[in-house]
Amino acid sequence: MYNENDLKKYEYFFNILQQENIKYVLDSQTQLINRAHFLQLIDYLIKDNTPPFTFGLIDLDNFHFIIDNYGTYIGQEIVKEVAEGLVNFIGDNGLVGRLGGDEFMFIYFDLEEYSDIHNMLSDLYDKVLRKTIQTSSLSILVTGTTGTASYPNDATSTSELLDLANKTLYRGKMKGRNCYVIYVEEKHKNIKIEPLSSSDVFKILFNLKVRYNQKYNDFYERISSISSFIKSTMNIQILLYIDPNGKIFSSNLDNSIGVLKTKLELDDYNIFEVNTKDDLHQNQEINDLFSPFDIKAILITSISNGGYVAFANKNNKYWNPNEKAALFYLAELLSNK
Repeated sequence: MYNENDLKKYEYFFNILQQENIKYVLDSQTQLINRAHFLQLIDYLIKDNTPPFTFGLIDLDNFHFIIDNYGTYIGQEIVKEVAEGLVNFIGDNGLVGRLGGDEFMFIYFDLEEYSDIHNMLSDLYDKVLRKTIQTSSLSILVTGTTGTASYPNDATSTSELLDLANKTLYRGKMKGRNCYVIYVEEKHKNIKIEPLSSSDVFKILFNLKVRYNQKYNDFYERISSISSFIKSTMNIQILLYIDPNGKIFSSNLDNSIGVLKTKLELDDYNIFEVNTKDDLHQNQEINDLFSPFDIKAILITSISNGGYVAFANKNNKYWNPNEKAALFYLAELLSNK
């Protein structure tokens, strides 16, 4: 990762490294800039009236699930792999630091316009933050949630930048993770950060029930109502219903988008799960059905009438426990109607 030559190009680190050994500047595990020096760097840049830059916070998704299921060593491998990917992606355009655990931060210089930030983050997700990582013992899809704010457009101090980036990161988590949010004052200024907890899944399930039980005469109107809620709160792009005859309906489309001709082989938990485009290719029929719509990740479960209900995304996606719980609950609602 970073060495003295990399950092001495920046006046702040040139001065610091005259007095301190680089081991006190870098995080020992990842060799990224440690939290203390990264925040001091931002202070220095702002006081020096540096050109505009975008500051970002990144939190890997469902990292506790990875640790619980695969162990600390695998977790460390993933953190190092992501750290290297971030450094390679940002290159000479900025710097990357480790906030702690599975959290990172970055500065991207000469970047302040919304469209430019959006394009950079879209590229970052394609190359680093929606990626299947090969560890010493397994392959696992790793995603992240990112919140950004810019100097001086959004904030003029380090504390303000942190606060605004935290708000957008929080918004990304509330949308379902695996996404990035760019600070926009009218959207995000009044966000209040509340601790995320297991109660969030209760709120999701409660709202699913409320929307499904609204007095719509048509079954597909109820599905459409649920789809709007899922998109806005869970960052799931598409809700699909597959009827007992195999016809596939999406709330995004007026008509059937295709026909599933064979019965799906679900696992022991009544789930058919695809996380990446490569996984999709392993089932030819599913690939042929959904590739024209650029769907790369899909989570399917059956309902009692012989059909299926599914969440789908156009990005590689790891399906987290809350999303699976919401899908199962939706299947239960559909089965009881």
